[in-house]
Amino acid sequence: MTASAPNGLFFHTAVAAAASSDVGGTFIPGSTTYQDKIMALTTGSLTVDSYTAQLNDRILVMGQNTGSSGIATLGNLVATTPAPIPAGEIATLTSLVGGSGYNNFPPTYSVNLTGGSGTGAVATVAAAAGSGTITSVTITNGGSGYVVGDVLGISGAGYGTGFSIHVASLAPGLVTGTVTGVSLTGGTGNGAVATLTVNAGTVTAVTLTATGSGYAVNDSLSGTSSGVGSFTIAVTKVTGVAASQNGIYIVTQPGNTSSGIGPIATVNTTTAGSGYISGTYSNVPLTGGTGKGATATITVAGNGPINAIGAIVSGSGYTQYYGEVSGVSLTGGSGTGAAATLFVQGGKVLSVQLTNVGTGYAAGDILSASGLAGGTGFAVSVASILGSVTNVVLVNAGTGYTAQDSLSVNAAFLGGVGSGFAATVATVVPSSWCLTRAGDAAVGSEMPGIAVWTTNGNSNGGKIWVCNVNTPVVLDTTPLSFVRISTL
Repeated sequence: MTASAPNGLFFHTAVAAAASSDVGGTFIPGSTTYQDKIMALTTGSLTVDSYTAQLNDRILVMGQNTGSSGIATLGNLVATTPAPIPAGEIATLTSLVGGSGYNNFPPTYSVNLTGGSGTGAVATVAAAAGSGTITSVTITNGGSGYVVGDVLGISGAGYGTGFSIHVASLAPGLVTGTVTGVSLTGGTGNGAVATLTVNAGTVTAVTLTATGSGYAVNDSLSGTSSGVGSFTIAVTKVTGVAASQNGIYIVTQPGNTSSGIGPIATVNTTTAGSGYISGTYSNVPLTGGTGKGATATITVAGNGPINAIGAIVSGSGYTQYYGEVSGVSLTGGSGTGAAATLFVQGGKVLSVQLTNVGTGYAAGDILSASGLAGGTGFAVSVASILGSVTNVVLVNAGTGYTAQDSLSVNAAFLGGVGSGFAATVATVVPSSWCLTRAGDAAVGSEMPGIAVWTTNGNSNGGKIWVCNVNTPVVLDTTPLSFVRISTL
């Protein structure tokens, strides 16, 4: 029988006894390359020492190293451009002048900041009891169009007097150039570091500067840096891997999309979950199942309780109210039941504190307060809700999955709250070939001293090899090694 080996070896086994059927593990490498660089997968075929292996060829897998695995090479880069950072977005504030008379504040309140060159800045402020002096200001929305040194105040003259604060710094723009010392996270290892080449916030190249240890082929890695978009990149080769999968294999039929093993082709959402913060989340790791490395872009939407409110339109003419107005029902939008405490000054609604999140709302809903008498124009938007997963788009197919694998996500990647989402692998990418342990080399006791000789291969054709392991062998556990003893 013609046979092949990753070192360019095609062989017949010299073992007399043969098992009646193949046993042991089936391997569908997909894009996997053996780490001693002796086997490579090309489109639709297995290439061994410049020979294209055929169905039923016998392959000797040998020469793999034991030990930890630092990254040798990385694969194709998958980069995502970040959303443009608004020009003039406030990052930090300084030089607080607390003023006095802000006695109507609760312990903390969300307010619109006024003045300066820009618009849209919102902050949470706290005032001291008694004196009414504002003691802290925390930016919650940096707005846009501001410049360093802008002097800001609080809308509504009736608040008190004397408050001001300066813009200290702005959010960084998108990076163009190189970013050094970026730690690569994910996968099975640690310690890998890279230099990123970036153009307008998009990563265009990843260059290893530290290879780390403990990584495996197809590990999916990523990294973060200010002003740089997200990216993922796969490990394609490592410096050493366990040699337990050395042995004799037969090239068998390709895997089946509904029952094979390989990268994910499609997933079905089985349970949408609930309580996740609405939005679109990129490169979310999918956990569970028999494989690793799959990521997806996940959208959370639908209708549910309000998670956060957005910009406030203050309106005018609400002069019969002053200070806190509690128990105000918020009307409009697609839901019901939301209520809030409003802070009214000078006839305007200056801040909104939710006291009941209601149910059935959608992100983008515009709410008002029909029961607030005397004035007009007050409105507040729903920034986000607690919803369910509505869409899953596969970004990285991973490797080693089987159909019907059950997948989930860590809520930390979907805003930090929520539970219950589950998906099922519907199909996997069919492999162009599979490796099954040969029947006459599928029992551990057959391996010590087993001899094979090669019949083809540019570099290693016509050579005889012997497994020189003398200890008891447990397949897929005991490292195997082969030595050349002669030529034909």
